[in-house]
Amino acid sequence: MAKEIDGKLKLQVPAGQANPAPPVGPALGQRGLNIMDFCKVFNDKSKGEQPGVMLPVVVTYYTDKSFTLEIKLPPVTFLIKEALKIKKGSKEPGRDIIKTISQSQCKEIAEKKLNDLNIKSNFINGLRVSNDKIINISDRNRVKSYDAIKFVSDKLELKQPKIIEYDSNKISNNLKSFYEVNRTVKCKIIEEKLKYKFKHQDYKKALLKLTKQLITSNK
Repeated sequence: MAKEIDGKLKLQVPAGQANPAPPVGPALGQRGLNIMDFCKVFNDKSKGEQPGVMLPVVVTYYTDKSFTLEIKLPPVTFLIKEALKIKKGSKEPGRDIIKTISQSQCKEIAEKKLNDLNIKSNFINGLRVSNDKIINISDRNRVKSYDAIKFVSDKLELKQPKIIEYDSNKISNNLKSFYEVNRTVKCKIIEEKLKYKFKHQDYKKALLKLTKQLITSNK
């Protein structure tokens, strides 16, 4: 008989350096889980990673107080810095460009992170045979990024985001295109080529539903 899952816990823990200090100790302790067992298992499983690199880990714990670990790859920001051999990103993104990442490096990072994503195999395989075309994931409606952010902040009763002011003479052509051109993205390619049907066709309905689920799960 399968064990009954009591819950799941997400943590960020340095590779090979888990210890009872926060955030590990308090998070596991309040759920009655064995902290030292977690540290031993995590440190053993993360031996192959660069020591100290923050790793996302999902802890699935059961009603009998046992648990399993799923250790994911480091965040994309770390993988980008590692690929470019830099320690920090730009203090002024879009203006002060430190290095440029190549398409092949982006592809390599994306392929590394695929295992961390909950995407169906036919979706992944479809992306791999897309003849190097850009595939955008969106809903069926034309929407500006600011409008989407404003919609969310309104519903969550948060402070409205500020419109970014910029000098068009001091930003890159890519950013200028992003800010000044009203681009439309569609999910048509995914639906037609990959035969993938999205659960939510409208981002507003999807965000409201997901937000309600999140609020309910945190009560």
